[in-house]
Amino acid sequence: MSDNKKEKSFTVLGIDASLTATGLCLLTWNYINGEMPVTTTLTNNLTGVPRLIYIEQKIEKWAKDADLVVIENYAYGRKFKREILGELQGVIKRRLYLMDKETLVINTQKVKKILTGSGSKPSKYKNIDIKKWTMMETKKNYNIDFENRDNECDAFGLALIGLFVEIYKRSPKDLEKYPLAKVVIKEVVEPPKQKIKKTLQYYCKLPFKIYVYENPNGTYTAYCPGLDYKVNGDSAQKALDNLQKGKKDRIKEMKKKKIRIKIQKKYMGGISFVVKKIKI
Repeated sequence: MSDNKKEKSFTVLGIDASLTATGLCLLTWNYINGEMPVTTTLTNNLTGVPRLIYIEQKIEKWAKDADLVVIENYAYGRKFKREILGELQGVIKRRLYLMDKETLVINTQKVKKILTGSGSKPSKYKNIDIKKWTMMETKKNYNIDFENRDNECDAFGLALIGLFVEIYKRSPKDLEKYPLAKVVIKEVVEPPKQKIKKTLQYYCKLPFKIYVYENPNGTYTAYCPGLDYKVNGDSAQKALDNLQKGKKDRIKEMKKKKIRIKIQKKYMGGISFVVKKIKI
């Protein structure tokens, strides 16, 4: 990393949103030189809109000088208070948007991974609360004791991800110095492509190439090479209509019999009407 890049300042704010104990953590570029993070927990006894306004105003002050704000994603598996927490997330994101702040949303698993080295608690710690385990491992890995301030600990993890993303952007090779961050950050900046679930609906929506040709006896045939499927009709349009009607059942049949459905580019492209019979 060049000297200019080393000296360039950068501040990241991590937010672990909570209705009663929002955790905040500010990290500057100097953290890599030993500077400690600044953290707090926003506690309150408010309810409803006044509580949302209180948290929004506090976050606005903390985010003022941040170059990047990292927020924990929704807890989709949560059973209680999901709607209220969703309101809080919306208020926070709106405020950051109005402040023109760059934001990054990270899931809980990645936060745990950068703090502890694992996305889930190992079985040998089954008798330890996951929050205590996270703080225990954070103390061991980063020499910071959050005691019972678990929301601040998670906010620190979020801020760490933001800082290491910046390190990666400036000089990817420098990430090699930080083994706990290395895998997590590469997952953030280069997320694996999601595998498309090839359902019946997926195949039915594909623009399969269809040929419609005239037979010597004056009838017509519609042929779909991708499905190896052909249907006759009294006219070109009737043959095409018959194929379109039967396409779904043909796909079902192929899936049931485990016959390969051809979806390469050469089997896509729409409808072609031809005069002479094609070679099948």
